[in-house]
Amino acid sequence: MSVVPHTEAAFETLIVSELTTSGGWLTGDPHGYDAELGLYPEDITGFVAETQPKKWQRLVSLAGSEQQARTGLVKRLAQQLDRHGAVDVLRRGFSERGVNLSLCQLKPAHSLDESTLAAYEANRLRVVRQVRFDPRRSDSVDLVLFVNGVPTATAELKNRWTDQNVHHAIVQYRDERDPRAPLFARRAFVHFALDSELAYMTTRLEGPETRFLPFNQGSGGAGRPAARAIPATPTATRPPTSGARSGIATAGSS
Repeated sequence: MSVVPHTEAAFETLIVSELTTSGGWLTGDPHGYDAELGLYPEDITGFVAETQPKKWQRLVSLAGSEQQARTGLVKRLAQQLDRHGAVDVLRRGFSERGVNLSLCQLKPAHSLDESTLAAYEANRLRVVRQVRFDPRRSDSVDLVLFVNGVPTATAELKNRWTDQNVHHAIVQYRDERDPRAPLFARRAFVHFALDSELAYMTTRLEGPETRFLPFNQGSGGAGRPAARAIPATPTATRPPTSGARSGIATAGSS
C-alpha cells in the first residue's frame, strides 16, 4: 500500500479496493448482517443453493417453503457455530434436517475435478464496512471479512494524520468491544488492529487481558525487524517496528 490515506474512511476504501480488485472479494451492505445470529444470511443460502442444489431442494421440501428453509438453515448454522466455532464448521460442514451440507470448498489439487473447482469458485468472499455487531447498541466495527456468510476476520483502522494509531485500535478492542457478542465470541477467529504503518492481531478477545501480536511485513523484509507482542496493559511506548508496512492487503488477496 504505497499511498498513505489521510482519513480513516480513505484507509477503509483503500483496503476494500485492494481486496476487490486484486483478491476477487465482493463488497456488502452492512444492513445485510444479522447481529443477533452473527451471520450474513444471503451468502449462506446462496452458496448452499448454488453448490448443492439437490440438497437445497430437499431442505425446501422438508421445510415447506424457500423462506422457511432459509430461516431454518441460518438458525441451525448459528447453533453449530456456537457449539463448534467457525473454523470447525467451515472445514467439516454441518447438517440441517438430516441433510449434510458443505459450507466452504477448498481449492482442489488440480483443475481436472471440474465439479469441485466450480464449487471452489462459487465461494463468496465478502468484505463489509461499518458492521453493527451488537443489536442493542449502535457501535460498529470498521471491517468484517466473510466466507460464505460466516465472519472470519474483523479489523479496526486508525489514521496517524488525525493523531490516532494502532494502539488506539487495540484499546478499542480491549475496552469497547464486548467479547460475548456473537461476532467476537464464536464467529471471527482473528481480529486486526491497523494503522497505515503497523498491523497487530489477536485470535481471541478477552477484554483488558487481550494480547495482540505483530502482523507486520517489516521495513527490511517480512518479519524484519522482529516486533514484540503488545502486553495486556498498553503503554505509550511504540513497538520497535516503526517503519513496518501493513500486511492486510497481501494477506487478504492471497
